[in-house]
Amino acid sequence: MSVEKNFGMRLAPHERRQIERLAKLRATTMKAAVLEAVQRRLEELEAEAQPPVPQGRLKDAQHLIGCFEGPETLSSDPQYMEGYGTS
Repeated sequence: MSVEKNFGMRLAPHERRQIERLAKLRATTMKAAVLEAVQRRLEELEAEAQPPVPQGRLKDAQHLIGCFEGPETLSSDPQYMEGYGTS
């Protein structure tokens, strides 16, 4: 592993204490604790950006999604709401 450049930043005393506490809880160095926290957060953000995985019966019909013509949803069909709310 090659070292690219130094990266420094100023921390408030309470921020440094938080990093020290995290490192102690993880039984690691402050650097490793920060890098692990950054990696974990990146993975969370990347997972949020992924489209949802179909569940249940939709999972079984995933290969059929988008292969039929017609409105995307019933709400885009003007006749769907025709007469709604009238007795």
